Amino acid sequence: MLSAKRRASIPRWIARSLSLIVIGFLLLFLFGEGLPPITVLHICFPFSVMLGLILAWFFEGIGATITIVSIALFYSIHYFHDGKLPGGPFFLISGAPSVFFLVSMFMRKDMTKGNAAQPSRAADREDAASDT
Repeated sequence: MLSAKRRASIPRWIARSLSLIVIGFLLLFLFGEGLPPITVLHICFPFSVMLGLILAWFFEGIGATITIVSIALFYSIHYFHDGKLPGGPFFLISGAPSVFFLVSMFMRKDMTKGNAAQPSRAADREDAASDT
């Protein structure tokens, strides 16, 4: 059976692996086609998405939030500019690692809450057991 720490690391490493794949594809997209003129749409996607995925390696919540907000802004700006949403699932798929980063972050928070709720000394555990 996996320990809580090991279970919490599974979504983190899935997120990290997927983020490397997404960042690689975005870099290929950017440099393969040549750098486009920088517009607000390009700042939201792909630049802010890549920034969020890189930050999520170190600060899971902040990086995942930046990625999700960037994709939402990209869709909003694209809709108001063109009157329709961008086609294809790639834009949403590129945000998938951020969901795994958030899951990992919440699992780690639950794990630390669980450890904080456990009495640290054996005598404290006996007292807590006798109280129930």
